[in-house]
Amino acid sequence: MRLRVLYIGINRSYVNPTTDNILNGISEFTDFYRYGPGFISEKVLEGGIEEFVQKNGKFDLFLTDSMIMEVEDFINNPYLFENETIYFKKRLYYKFAKALKKYFVNLNQTKIFIANWDYYIVSEKQVEYLINDPNLLVISNVDKNLSFSVEEVNQIGNKMIKDILKEYPNRNSVWHKFVTDYPHKIISVPNVVGRHNFVYTPLSDRNYRFCVPGFPYAERICARKLYNKSEKIFHFRMELLFFIEKISRKLHLPRPYNWGQKQIERLFFRVSNSRICFTSGAVTRTPIAKYFEIPASGSVLVCQKFAGFENLGFQNGVNCFVAEDILELESIIENYSLEEYQKIADAGRNLIWRFHSDVPRTAQLSACFERISLGQFNGSFWKDGKYIIR
Repeated sequence: MRLRVLYIGINRSYVNPTTDNILNGISEFTDFYRYGPGFISEKVLEGGIEEFVQKNGKFDLFLTDSMIMEVEDFINNPYLFENETIYFKKRLYYKFAKALKKYFVNLNQTKIFIANWDYYIVSEKQVEYLINDPNLLVISNVDKNLSFSVEEVNQIGNKMIKDILKEYPNRNSVWHKFVTDYPHKIISVPNVVGRHNFVYTPLSDRNYRFCVPGFPYAERICARKLYNKSEKIFHFRMELLFFIEKISRKLHLPRPYNWGQKQIERLFFRVSNSRICFTSGAVTRTPIAKYFEIPASGSVLVCQKFAGFENLGFQNGVNCFVAEDILELESIIENYSLEEYQKIADAGRNLIWRFHSDVPRTAQLSACFERISLGQFNGSFWKDGKYIIR
């Protein structure tokens, strides 16, 4: 019998689609309902979630995410929703989100929090509720085998940064400690790549040799020194768009309705038209989305080694390349044949398709939910390329 699941949240499209992919995956093996601004009418919201639950019958599981659990912080943010597209009137969030949080917190049954936040700046206060609620499980992009403490990252160092402590001062190990000390609460769900984001264009037909997509972390700025002329021109065009966006934000000018989606499309176009892409996990060497998106796009992934590299199935020289400094990166870009690059790119894409696309993620989540429904779930994690449920 299929589980009945209610997601309490808001209808939005964010630059990182991982939360949407998780929810879509869960909806494939459960009877899945959504409640909140953008999912139902204002009239139904006025009636309250208690009335909605009463009308729709008993639910086995409830889910929510940071947009509900961190509502007090978000409503005081002057730039709320500026990096995403929302499908409701903004005032509905201010009007109803606090009541939705109260309902979720007071539930006395199994519930799941999707931890879609920046793990390196999580506070003790944020994890306190997660620890103390015995009914609560947590979907996390990292588990005990996919996370470093700040001390471990500092010890590893970063050869592309002169002073890692100066470059990334505001970090902590709160989330690392949580997933390490409470592994029985963790449903490990690393970033998910949708099946529509896989690209099979051969490297020989791509316009650009090399790119470094994403936010200008210090090591990415260093890697961009290796751009050739055409790559510099393309990068300049991208930076100009971000500069315009920055000015509009400072002036509080309204953004286009689909601004977040356009950002995703520009990034995807650049990566899927490049033969080689470099990325990094920056602050805590976390396995961010680009470690999965780049191979899925059929490009050669070159990266600094991240937490859980081998546990997630990545192998240097087999399905990606590791470059810890600018000299290693330059050597990788220049010293292999197109056939050798293509072999690495194909292996990388196969790794993501088999273990980290929405297809296997859905199967992994389904297995976890089955254990949860039987009262037999004691956490999940990655080890040596395999997904393990306790």
